[in-house]
Amino acid sequence: MKAAFSIFLCAMIFISCDENSATESPGNGTWLLYEHGYSPGAGYITENVPAIPTQTLTLNPDGSLETTVTVWKKYKYYLIIEPGGGQRNVLALYEEKPSDPNPDLTEVNVGYNMVSDEDGNLKLYFRWCIEGCHMAFKRYGP
Repeated sequence: MKAAFSIFLCAMIFISCDENSATESPGNGTWLLYEHGYSPGAGYITENVPAIPTQTLTLNPDGSLETTVTVWKKYKYYLIIEPGGGQRNVLALYEEKPSDPNPDLTEVNVGYNMVSDEDGNLKLYFRWCIEGCHMAFKRYGP
């Protein structure tokens, strides 16, 4: 089951997603993955992520990233890109520390549109997704 979910997340990186309305993007801290959504071509499926093993994403203030989400383990750094003009902030993931703190979005290989829902949860939407796909995180720990 764990391997199947990891394969699913890898596959979803290559799909794009529907963009929902955004509020202010959440920032640093540790987040627990609790839900993912996708479309197999018709309709939209939302599934809960099992609590075990715990899958977390930690965005440290210094730009370093810690995660137990299998498909992201190679990423050690992140930037939150604020494109302005009404566009959603983008969480960009990097294997090496980025040299440009303000890259052009066209230069971002692994990035997710960030949305904060009414409960303060973080939703990451796969960029360029046509039918919809997301991962939902809630604050975790102190």
